[in-house]
Amino acid sequence: MNQQTTITHHSAYVNGIRLRYAICGAGPVVVLIHGFPQSSHAWHKLMPLLASHYTVIAPDMRGAGNSDKPGYGYDKCTMAKDINELVHQLGFEKVRIVGHDIGMMVAYAYAANYPDEVEQLVVMEASLPGLGLEMLWDNAAFPKLWHFGFFRASGVAEALITGREHIFFSYAMKELAYDPSAISESDIAIYSQIMAAPGALQGGFGYYRAMDLDAQHNQELAKTKLRMPVLAIGGKFSTGTEVGRVMEQVAENVQTVVMERCGHWIVEEQLEAATELLSKFFQR
Repeated sequence: MNQQTTITHHSAYVNGIRLRYAICGAGPVVVLIHGFPQSSHAWHKLMPLLASHYTVIAPDMRGAGNSDKPGYGYDKCTMAKDINELVHQLGFEKVRIVGHDIGMMVAYAYAANYPDEVEQLVVMEASLPGLGLEMLWDNAAFPKLWHFGFFRASGVAEALITGREHIFFSYAMKELAYDPSAISESDIAIYSQIMAAPGALQGGFGYYRAMDLDAQHNQELAKTKLRMPVLAIGGKFSTGTEVGRVMEQVAENVQTVVMERCGHWIVEEQLEAATELLSKFFQR
């Protein structure tokens, strides 16, 4: 691995908290926003593949990884502000944003709040609170979304999972995969260790407990449609075309792709196909 593709890790103080981030490469900026229960580690295989053409930044979101885990600020507009301030502190403004899972919701909030700074938007494997996500919870076509209600049970979810992080997250991650073997035991160990840290469960569940406020924000933001090109990606054995459907409500220029032989974990399950898809989209 050459110097340009070597991933380095740093910290920055933004929006009142310490945010940890990974960075590599050179060129136009691509910001990768992970989901739950992951961290910037989710992108460690993709980052070097993009680094020959782009400066790639992958933060640990508020409440995740090695970033601060305050007891507040888990609405997606606040989390988008965290990352926007990080981008500016690093000396950048124009970015391409990629978000997966909860990170998809943050990516939309970033693009909607800072539309002049986002050149392209890629969203993977989630929907948007207030614009259709809630209907999926009771939809028989999406039986694996039971965790949304469970995580919103304040105090109860933490009590039941504490001390059993590896058991719980190993099951939860593999359940959402088309190919469970694509979720490596080493990665599960990393995420489980992160989730066992003080405040990590409360922070992660904060993403879900803020969704009522997110719904209010999204319904207001949706009144102005996004104009930048949007790539919406769903796994065939997970959300499928739902990602594109919700984005067509909020954006004018949406390309929807359903990834074959893939569940929820787009990059882990289909790294080569995902890299090619992103590269072609960015070159448009």
